Amino acid sequence: MAWTDYQADAPPDTSYNGWSNRETWVINLWLDNNEHDSKYLYDLANDGRALYDQAKELEEFITEAWQDIVELQKIEASMWADLMNTAIWAVDWREIIEAHHDDD
Repeated sequence: MAWTDYQADAPPDTSYNGWSNRETWVINLWLDNNEHDSKYLYDLANDGRALYDQAKELEEFITEAWQDIVELQKIEASMWADLMNTAIWAVDWREIIEAHHDDD
């Protein structure tokens, strides 16, 4: 498909498996796949703080974990590191928190 075939005013659909994008889906998938991380996420989403604060904490949790890996593995600037940083930036942290709120 040629570039001119796209509508200039219609953004591409980036949703994935019911989530806003693949990056958000994959972070949620892996957090839910680990008992410790899943409990952390559930407790965070239901701690009574503002959604913004919960989402910011989750973002910091994942970002710090990535930075620990970078330091431990001595990962230097590379295409792979840039891709990971870009993926983290694209995550909708609020969507993950909202998905784990109790609806009582």
